[in-house]
Amino acid sequence: MGEQLPFDQFAQEYDEWFTDHQLIFRSELNAVRAFIPRTGKGVDIGSGTGRFVLPLHVAHAIDPSFPALKIAKSRGVSVVSAVAEALPFRSSGFDYAVMVTSICFFYDAKQALIEARRVLKYSGNLIIGFIDRDSFLGKLYERKRFTSRFYRHAHFYTANELISILRATGFGYFEYKQTIFDLADAEYPVLDGFGKGGFVVVNTRKTGTKKSAALFDIHRPGQ
Repeated sequence: MGEQLPFDQFAQEYDEWFTDHQLIFRSELNAVRAFIPRTGKGVDIGSGTGRFVLPLHVAHAIDPSFPALKIAKSRGVSVVSAVAEALPFRSSGFDYAVMVTSICFFYDAKQALIEARRVLKYSGNLIIGFIDRDSFLGKLYERKRFTSRFYRHAHFYTANELISILRATGFGYFEYKQTIFDLADAEYPVLDGFGKGGFVVVNTRKTGTKKSAALFDIHRPGQ
Protein backbone atom coordinates (compact mmCIF):
# COMPACT_ATOMS: atom_id res chain seq x y z
CA MET A 1 0.00 0.00 0.00
CA GLY A 2 1.34 3.45 -0.74
CA GLU A 3 2.46 5.95 1.88
CA GLN A 4 0.82 5.08 5.17
CA LEU A 5 1.78 8.16 7.18
CA PRO A 6 -1.73 9.74 7.17
CA PHE A 7 -3.25 6.55 8.58
CA ASP A 8 -0.45 6.25 11.12
CA GLN A 9 -0.89 9.85 12.27
CA PHE A 10 -4.66 10.12 12.05
CA ALA A 11 -5.97 6.58 12.58
CA GLN A 12 -8.37 7.73 15.31
CA GLU A 13 -9.75 10.51 13.11
CA TYR A 14 -10.24 8.05 10.25
CA ASP A 15 -12.02 5.63 12.56
CA GLU A 16 -14.34 8.33 13.90
CA TRP A 17 -15.71 8.91 10.39
CA PHE A 18 -17.64 5.65 10.73
CA THR A 19 -19.18 6.82 14.01
CA ASP A 20 -20.11 10.19 12.53
CA HIS A 21 -21.63 8.62 9.39
CA GLN A 22 -23.27 5.47 10.71
CA LEU A 23 -26.01 5.37 8.06
CA ILE A 24 -23.52 5.54 5.19
CA PHE A 25 -21.38 2.93 6.94
CA ARG A 26 -24.42 0.67 7.35
CA SER A 27 -25.24 1.02 3.65
CA GLU A 28 -21.71 -0.03 2.68
CA LEU A 29 -21.74 -2.83 5.23
CA ASN A 30 -25.02 -4.21 3.88
CA ALA A 31 -23.69 -4.17 0.32
CA VAL A 32 -20.56 -6.09 1.28
CA ARG A 33 -22.46 -8.47 3.55
CA ALA A 34 -24.65 -9.53 0.62
CA PHE A 35 -21.70 -11.52 -0.75
CA ILE A 36 -20.05 -12.82 2.43
CA PRO A 37 -20.26 -16.64 2.56
CA ARG A 38 -22.15 -18.05 5.55
CA THR A 39 -19.36 -20.48 6.30
CA GLY A 40 -15.61 -20.68 5.76
CA LYS A 41 -12.50 -18.81 6.84
CA GLY A 42 -11.98 -15.28 5.57
CA VAL A 43 -9.38 -12.53 5.64
CA ASP A 44 -9.85 -8.75 5.40
CA ILE A 45 -6.99 -7.33 3.32
CA GLY A 46 -6.40 -3.68 4.21
CA SER A 47 -8.69 -3.78 7.23
CA GLY A 48 -7.68 -0.43 8.70
CA THR A 49 -9.23 -0.01 12.14
CA GLY A 50 -11.35 -3.13 11.71
CA ARG A 51 -14.75 -1.51 11.33
CA PHE A 52 -15.95 -4.08 8.78
CA VAL A 53 -14.22 -7.13 10.25
CA LEU A 54 -16.41 -7.96 13.23
CA PRO A 55 -19.88 -7.30 11.74
CA LEU A 56 -18.88 -9.39 8.71
CA HIS A 57 -17.50 -12.15 10.98
CA VAL A 58 -14.16 -12.27 9.14
CA ALA A 59 -11.61 -14.35 11.03
CA HIS A 60 -8.39 -12.52 10.16
CA ALA A 61 -7.28 -9.02 9.18
CA ILE A 62 -4.11 -7.45 7.77
CA ASP A 63 -2.99 -3.84 7.41
CA PRO A 64 0.41 -2.09 7.41
CA SER A 65 -0.63 0.72 9.80
CA PHE A 66 0.26 -0.09 13.41
CA PRO A 67 -2.00 2.63 14.90
CA ALA A 68 -4.94 1.36 12.84
CA LEU A 69 -4.23 -2.23 13.85
CA LYS A 70 -4.03 -1.18 17.50
CA ILE A 71 -7.58 0.15 17.26
CA ALA A 72 -8.71 -3.01 15.45
CA LYS A 73 -7.08 -5.20 18.09
CA SER A 74 -8.88 -3.26 20.84
CA ARG A 75 -12.11 -4.39 19.17
CA GLY A 76 -11.08 -8.02 19.44
CA VAL A 77 -9.97 -8.39 15.83
CA SER A 78 -7.23 -10.93 15.03
CA VAL A 79 -4.71 -8.69 13.25
CA VAL A 80 -1.42 -9.10 11.38
CA SER A 81 0.85 -6.28 10.24
CA ALA A 82 1.48 -6.81 6.52
CA VAL A 83 1.01 -5.29 3.09
CA ALA A 84 -1.47 -6.59 0.54
CA GLU A 85 1.28 -7.16 -2.02
CA ALA A 86 3.04 -9.76 0.20
CA LEU A 87 0.54 -11.61 2.35
CA PRO A 88 2.05 -13.64 5.22
CA PHE A 89 -0.23 -16.62 4.66
CA ARG A 90 0.19 -20.00 3.00
CA SER A 91 -1.35 -20.63 -0.40
CA SER A 92 -4.95 -21.84 -0.63
CA GLY A 93 -5.67 -21.20 3.04
CA PHE A 94 -8.82 -19.06 2.88
CA ASP A 95 -12.34 -19.60 1.61
CA TYR A 96 -12.82 -15.90 0.90
CA ALA A 97 -11.04 -12.56 1.10
CA VAL A 98 -12.45 -9.07 1.56
CA MET A 99 -11.10 -5.67 0.49
CA VAL A 100 -13.28 -2.73 1.53
CA THR A 101 -12.24 0.79 0.42
CA SER A 102 -8.63 -0.39 0.53
CA ILE A 103 -7.66 -1.27 -3.05
CA CYS A 104 -7.34 2.43 -3.91
CA PHE A 105 -4.46 2.63 -1.41
CA PHE A 106 -2.48 -0.40 -2.56
CA TYR A 107 0.95 0.38 -3.96
CA ASP A 108 0.51 -2.30 -6.64
CA ALA A 109 -3.12 -3.35 -7.04
CA LYS A 110 -2.35 -6.07 -9.57
CA GLN A 111 0.21 -7.70 -7.28
CA ALA A 112 -2.24 -7.42 -4.38
CA LEU A 113 -4.86 -9.28 -6.41
CA ILE A 114 -2.33 -11.94 -7.39
CA GLU A 115 -1.56 -12.41 -3.69
CA ALA A 116 -5.25 -12.54 -2.80
CA ARG A 117 -5.73 -15.24 -5.43
CA ARG A 118 -2.76 -17.17 -4.07
CA VAL A 119 -4.14 -17.39 -0.52
CA LEU A 120 -7.65 -18.33 -1.68
CA LYS A 121 -8.74 -21.91 -2.02
CA TYR A 122 -9.79 -23.20 -5.43
CA SER A 123 -12.98 -21.33 -6.41
CA GLY A 124 -12.67 -19.08 -3.34
CA ASN A 125 -14.42 -15.72 -3.32
CA LEU A 126 -12.87 -12.26 -3.42
CA ILE A 127 -15.24 -9.46 -2.36
CA ILE A 128 -14.10 -5.90 -3.14
CA GLY A 129 -15.96 -2.79 -1.99
CA PHE A 130 -14.77 0.44 -3.60
CA ILE A 131 -15.67 3.96 -4.67
CA ASP A 132 -16.46 3.82 -8.40
CA ARG A 133 -14.47 6.60 -10.07
CA ASP A 134 -17.16 6.96 -12.76
CA SER A 135 -19.86 7.66 -10.17
CA PHE A 136 -20.90 11.02 -8.73
CA LEU A 137 -19.09 10.07 -5.51
CA GLY A 138 -15.94 8.99 -7.31
CA LYS A 139 -15.81 12.27 -9.20
CA LEU A 140 -16.22 14.18 -5.93
CA TYR A 141 -13.39 12.21 -4.30
CA GLU A 142 -11.19 12.80 -7.33
CA ARG A 143 -11.73 16.56 -7.09
CA LYS A 144 -10.95 16.59 -3.38
CA ARG A 145 -8.13 14.04 -3.54
CA PHE A 146 -5.24 16.50 -3.58
CA THR A 147 -6.48 18.37 -0.51
CA SER A 148 -7.37 15.27 1.52
CA ARG A 149 -4.87 13.95 4.04
CA PHE A 150 -6.24 10.44 3.52
CA TYR A 151 -6.93 10.28 -0.21
CA ARG A 152 -4.18 12.37 -1.76
CA HIS A 153 -2.23 9.20 -2.67
CA ALA A 154 -5.30 7.12 -3.56
CA HIS A 155 -5.93 5.73 -7.03
CA PHE A 156 -9.63 5.28 -7.65
CA TYR A 157 -10.80 2.71 -10.19
CA THR A 158 -13.85 2.51 -12.39
CA ALA A 159 -15.80 -0.73 -12.16
CA ASN A 160 -14.70 -1.73 -15.65
CA GLU A 161 -11.03 -1.03 -14.88
CA LEU A 162 -11.18 -3.21 -11.79
CA ILE A 163 -12.96 -6.01 -13.63
CA SER A 164 -10.25 -5.94 -16.30
CA ILE A 165 -7.49 -6.26 -13.69
CA LEU A 166 -9.36 -9.06 -11.94
CA ARG A 167 -9.70 -11.02 -15.18
CA ALA A 168 -5.99 -10.56 -15.87
CA THR A 169 -5.07 -11.92 -12.44
CA GLY A 170 -7.14 -15.11 -12.61
CA PHE A 171 -10.62 -14.20 -11.40
CA GLY A 172 -14.02 -14.70 -13.02
CA TYR A 173 -17.78 -15.25 -12.40
CA PHE A 174 -18.61 -11.66 -11.46
CA GLU A 175 -21.55 -10.33 -9.44
CA TYR A 176 -22.19 -6.73 -8.42
CA LYS A 177 -24.01 -4.69 -5.79
CA GLN A 178 -24.23 -0.92 -5.45
CA THR A 179 -25.38 1.63 -2.88
CA ILE A 180 -25.11 5.34 -1.92
CA PHE A 181 -27.02 7.23 -4.58
CA ASP A 182 -26.59 10.85 -3.52
CA LEU A 183 -24.74 13.00 -0.98
CA ALA A 184 -27.34 12.83 1.80
CA ASP A 185 -26.14 11.23 5.04
CA ALA A 186 -28.73 8.45 4.95
CA GLU A 187 -29.09 4.69 4.76
CA TYR A 188 -29.48 3.59 1.15
CA PRO A 189 -30.85 0.40 -0.40
CA VAL A 190 -28.53 -2.16 -1.92
CA LEU A 191 -29.22 -2.77 -5.61
CA ASP A 192 -27.80 -5.20 -8.16
CA GLY A 193 -25.27 -4.05 -10.74
CA PHE A 194 -23.18 -0.90 -10.96
CA GLY A 195 -23.39 2.44 -12.74
CA LYS A 196 -25.63 4.40 -10.36
CA GLY A 197 -24.21 3.89 -6.89
CA GLY A 198 -21.10 5.61 -5.57
CA PHE A 199 -20.10 2.51 -3.61
CA VAL A 200 -19.82 -0.72 -5.60
CA VAL A 201 -19.11 -4.26 -4.46
CA VAL A 202 -17.66 -6.86 -6.82
CA ASN A 203 -17.91 -10.53 -5.90
CA THR A 204 -15.63 -12.75 -7.97
CA ARG A 205 -14.06 -16.19 -7.79
CA LYS A 206 -10.63 -17.68 -8.24
CA THR A 207 -10.83 -19.42 -11.61
CA GLY A 208 -9.02 -22.22 -13.42
CA THR A 209 -8.79 -25.94 -12.79
CA LYS A 210 -7.34 -27.08 -9.50
CA LYS A 211 -4.10 -28.01 -11.27
CA SER A 212 -3.77 -24.72 -13.17
CA ALA A 213 -4.73 -22.76 -10.07
CA ALA A 214 -1.95 -24.47 -8.14
CA LEU A 215 0.59 -23.68 -10.86
CA PHE A 216 -0.52 -20.03 -10.91
CA ASP A 217 0.01 -19.87 -7.15
CA ILE A 218 3.50 -21.39 -7.29
CA HIS A 219 4.92 -19.02 -9.88
CA ARG A 220 4.81 -15.76 -7.99
CA PRO A 221 6.41 -12.59 -9.45
CA GLY A 222 10.13 -12.39 -8.79
CA GLN A 223 10.56 -16.12 -8.28
